[in-house]
Parts: sequence; structure tokens; C-alpha cells
Amino acid sequence: MRYLIAALLPLYVLAAPGAAAQSVRIAGTGAAVGAIELLVAEYRRAHPGARLGAVEAIGSGGALRAARAGALDIALVVRPLAEADAAAGLQAVEYARTPFVMAMSTKSGMTFLTRAQLAAAYAGSLQVWPDGTRVRPVLRPADDIDTRHLKAFGPEVGSAVDQALARAGMLVASTDREAADILERTPGAIGPSTLGLILSEKRALRALALDGVAPTVQALASGAYPHQKRLYLVTGPKGPGTEGARFLQYVTSPAGKALLQRTGHLVPPFREK
Repeated sequence: MRYLIAALLPLYVLAAPGAAAQSVRIAGTGAAVGAIELLVAEYRRAHPGARLGAVEAIGSGGALRAARAGALDIALVVRPLAEADAAAGLQAVEYARTPFVMAMSTKSGMTFLTRAQLAAAYAGSLQVWPDGTRVRPVLRPADDIDTRHLKAFGPEVGSAVDQALARAGMLVASTDREAADILERTPGAIGPSTLGLILSEKRALRALALDGVAPTVQALASGAYPHQKRLYLVTGPKGPGTEGARFLQYVTSPAGKALLQRTGHLVPPFREK
């Protein structure tokens, strides 16, 4: 029962009478929250008195459920809408993409690694980094989208991640922000994150080059670095309201796109490879 309450609590808070009733309600994936918070701050400066509430990190799934229930005006998600969501009246726009990266603390001397090293780190056969620090791979839950992205680094990495998930005593982060917290404070920790989160939240993390390719926005745009998270703004059946619609326009305006580009995001128009 306590797990059910924990799952429903974000929806209750967002939908509770009087809880920022006059504000645009925005929540979703932690991968997007940092940059959206910056965009909200810039929008407020440009539009004094704007009614935008605090941006909450409740995950893509929770945000979609809240949007369908009318408890959110704008949901932040990392996947296209499922048929059921579209049939329920939800609408989505892909507003940015950001490199999906392997990250370590800036205190680490590591700046790059190979897929072979990455696989060995998760398999447990690589136990010490060149600087003598113990290798501490960070996982996400087996059904998390980050785990699917991590396995997409290659078959050997995918197999190693499965092995790591089966071992006891592993570091497992439930959310994007929890993963970043663990990576910042744990010597030798390596795990998944995004360039957008690292830069927008000014995290003390370094996005590692993989097989000689740095995970930059430029490399993502050219296809040299193919690993990415796609970020969507989703509105519910009743739409985002007047203020919400204005904010959405701001996100996709030249000013909004410039801020996103400065914080590790590729913005539309996208060139499909």
C-alpha cells in the first residue's frame, strides 16, 4: 500500500484544490526539468506577473498520467506518445534532443573510455580505474528508458548491464537526478546521464568521450555521436491554457532555442540520419 501511495502522491499534490490553482502546472522527466526551469525563469523576466508554477520532477510516466487526468498543463517526457495517449487527446511536440552520455565526477581523472571498458565495468571484470579508484557502475531499474539507452551502446554492453542488474549490492538510481547525485558524490562511479542535465543544472559531472568521440551537440547533429534522448512537451485534452500556450511558444522561439543550445540541447529543425 505504501508503494501505491508513493506513486499517487505527485498526482494528488498537483491536482489538490488550491495548489497553485492559478499557475501553469509543469512536471515530468528529470532529464528535462533543469533546462525547463531556466526557460521558466527567463520567461518570467520577459513577462512580469506570468503565472508559471514550480517545475516538478515526477518522471515521464507520472507526467503522462497526470496530463491525461487534467492535473498537468504541460508534461515533460522522453518518448513519443503511445497510441492510447494520443487517443485520449494528448498532443506532443519534440522540442529538443540531448546527448545520452556516460558520466563521472569532475574529480575523476577520466575523460574518455571505450565500449570495451564500459562493458567490462558493468560486467565486473574491470574493477579499478587507471587512477586506482574502485570502479562503481551506476544502474537504473531494468524497465527504465535509461537502461534501454545504456544497452544500446552495443551487445557487449547490453549483456554486461544485464549481469550487473543481477548482482547484489549494485548502485541503482530511480531517477535522473538521483543518478546525478550518486555520480557526483561516489568516487569511481560511472553511469548514464545527459549532456542537457549536466549543463542546465551545472552538475559537477563530466560527459565522457566514447571510442574517441566527444558527446557534443555538434557530434549529435552530424551523427558522429548517435546516442540521444528525445524530449517532448505534452499537453492534455483541454490544452495548456493561454499562459501555457505562450510559454510553449517561448520554448520554441529563437530566445528559447538559444538557451537550450547553450545547455547541451539540439533544437529543431532536426535532420534525420
